[in-house]
Amino acid sequence: KLCRFDDVNDEAIAIYAEASRVTEEELPSAILFPTHSAIYNFVCEIAKNEGWIQPPKPAKVLNKWDYSRFNSFLKTKGSPLMFLGSDNGSFFESDQREIIYLMTYHSSKGLDFAHTFIPGLNTKAKIKQNWDSVDDARRLFFVAATRSRYQQYFSYHGDMHDFLQDIEHLLEEINL
Repeated sequence: KLCRFDDVNDEAIAIYAEASRVTEEELPSAILFPTHSAIYNFVCEIAKNEGWIQPPKPAKVLNKWDYSRFNSFLKTKGSPLMFLGSDNGSFFESDQREIIYLMTYHSSKGLDFAHTFIPGLNTKAKIKQNWDSVDDARRLFFVAATRSRYQQYFSYHGDMHDFLQDIEHLLEEINL
């Protein structure tokens, strides 16, 4: 499914609402991002909309991301969001409650989820980041694009990213 939004705030709010709607206990969803900063920015948009204070920033400790304070913050707010990866988060918790995992494209490799969301696919999206070539970035995007068992949502605000343009003809355009 393909969704277009006017701005980053509308996109974040709609993706969060749809992910919350389709996620069930034992059938977690995932929202996938190319970078850790994109994850944080997404949650900041949700926090602003929900009237929360800004969430604590994840910290990089000994080349590993620590999301413990970030995940605790989300849990205290009653949010189904949870970062999963780098020894953070829990697969088992999705057996007990509805969970929407936040992950990087890279961390999602080899996993699958009932519903997967890939927001922020506008022309300014930095999918490539530290990869050697556009082909490497395309392969990483492919990893993220193939993690869903039931429904895959791609979304953007502004102009569509080249990678999304390549598969646009395969997608059903919807409004959230």
